[in-house]
Amino acid sequence: MMKGHFCRLASVLTTAFVLLVPAFVMASGDIVVSREFIAFSMEQELYAIRVVDANRGSYFSVRKLEDSSVVKEVPYQLDNEDTVLKSLRKKYKLTDEGHAGQQSPKGEYTILGAAKGDKFEVMAQAGSHLGKVRDLDLRKEESSEKPAKALLKQVVWTTDGKWLLLVVNQKVGGAFPSDEDDVIVMPFRGYKVQWQ
Repeated sequence: MMKGHFCRLASVLTTAFVLLVPAFVMASGDIVVSREFIAFSMEQELYAIRVVDANRGSYFSVRKLEDSSVVKEVPYQLDNEDTVLKSLRKKYKLTDEGHAGQQSPKGEYTILGAAKGDKFEVMAQAGSHLGKVRDLDLRKEESSEKPAKALLKQVVWTTDGKWLLLVVNQKVGGAFPSDEDDVIVMPFRGYKVQWQ
């Protein structure tokens, strides 16, 4: 009687372990990357972001404004975060904190964003007028081709309103899930918006 009970218990525990292991392996393979704006350089040549990567760790990334190519990446820990950032600010003259928010510095335009099909539409509003600024391709689930769920997470302008930085979060499900922020930088000119 006792032996049969033990065998059933062992079988249940083995089954539970087999079911849990794939879930753990899949969870550890998730791609989770958070990105956040830090500052622009006063000459509007560079910008810096904070990156928190579940696989790679935390680091600051200094990039060129015109094409987002990486100039410098420096890892940091909680105990030296302020020191590392202060050094980067000084070396690359990252003194423009930007104008945070969807509304442009002078209040003329408001930036909006929403997923539509397999694209993320970046729109501008001026009074009652709405226009398209740019379309971004959404990531897709590998097996189903289902587009990511996307959200406009952060909008920052240079203080003169000539450049626009967006952080768009994309979540993809399926066998290879990911939750990643994309940074998109673009020049902004009201006359180039495709007004409707």
